[in-house]
Amino acid sequence: MGNGGSVLSDAKVPRPRWGSTSEFILAAVGSAVGLGNLLRFPHMVYKHGGLAFLVPYALAVVFLGVPVLAMELALGQVAQAGCVDALAAMHGRAWGIGCAATLAAFLLASYYCAVLAWAWCFLVATWSKVLPWSDGRCVYLFLFLSLCWQLE
Repeated sequence: MGNGGSVLSDAKVPRPRWGSTSEFILAAVGSAVGLGNLLRFPHMVYKHGGLAFLVPYALAVVFLGVPVLAMELALGQVAQAGCVDALAAMHGRAWGIGCAATLAAFLLASYYCAVLAWAWCFLVATWSKVLPWSDGRCVYLFLFLSLCWQLE
């Protein structure tokens, strides 16, 4: 942002755009709904009281999640830039928030890779004659998953 203008005025190369609205919605839902939503959420609902947990959760989604998502989408639509540049265009010091968001996304992706590796290990383990965790040999299954297969 050499001339002090907005992110839009400094764009040299046009950014790629979504082909259609449905393509964008499917990509956004695909990035928001992951293993945690499918596997952990029902357990958390059961553990914390069922409907007594769902009511505050739904209120938080409606009053916090949806407005923050709308602001993020609006900022991305107006700035047509990444989160660091878009927030820096709003205020010079706000680029740190964009850097923190980028770092958080990187750390989340790193953690998610480990969770997916566990899922693949379990999938491969289900094809053995005797499941490694069925007879109690693996007390610390996540830590010593490879030892289970060596004991057979």
